[in-house]
Amino acid sequence: HKHNEANGEGGRDGHHDESHNWGVEGPTSNKRVVRLRERARRNLTAMVALSAGVPMWLGGDEFGRTQQGNNNAYCQDNEISWFDWELAAKDKEFLEFVRHCFALRRRNAVFRRRRHLHGAESELARWLQPNGDRMSRDEWRKPEALCLGLLLDERSGEPQDEAGQPQEARTALVLLNGEPRTRGFQLPEPADERGWLEVLNTACPHDVRRIRGDHVRLAPHSLVVLEREDTR
Repeated sequence: HKHNEANGEGGRDGHHDESHNWGVEGPTSNKRVVRLRERARRNLTAMVALSAGVPMWLGGDEFGRTQQGNNNAYCQDNEISWFDWELAAKDKEFLEFVRHCFALRRRNAVFRRRRHLHGAESELARWLQPNGDRMSRDEWRKPEALCLGLLLDERSGEPQDEAGQPQEARTALVLLNGEPRTRGFQLPEPADERGWLEVLNTACPHDVRRIRGDHVRLAPHSLVVLEREDTR
């Protein structure tokens, strides 16, 4: 929820936020709540970095800057709106995660399309259910369907950037699990001998690892990105 009381307008200013406090309102020392909040922050960062279009990023987001719930701090020239440039260890760790997300966006052209896919091209981006089937109209209407995947064919990436320079594209699979439980996800049938590499996991950030088998397990409230191996 927003907390604009310090603005002196009785909390009437600013839009109501669609937010989740994970069980505790405001700062907390509850390790479970803190862990879930940090994972949610990584999830949102990854979604912004890997979404089509221009990433909407506010200065300070990269190290977890907070205004303590004040979403309209126009009149606050104090600790509410100031930047604290002394990064704590956890802030440095998050900053590295942010860098990793945007580096992934930069190196794979499927995440940086400058136009929408139309007609036959739309087949190059497919939404999948956990069993590997395509998302149907009925599935999209189910509010409980909180686990899904987006398969981006390497051909969906534009061969040149805005400056006319060649750029690389790899088939990528973005998996999202918004459920409070672990879910299995069936991987698409391979079109060739190349396997999958896990290049991003918000539940346990780590180095790139090769996926063995035809399915993956997604931790609760997590986002995972897989890329096709480059065998060239």
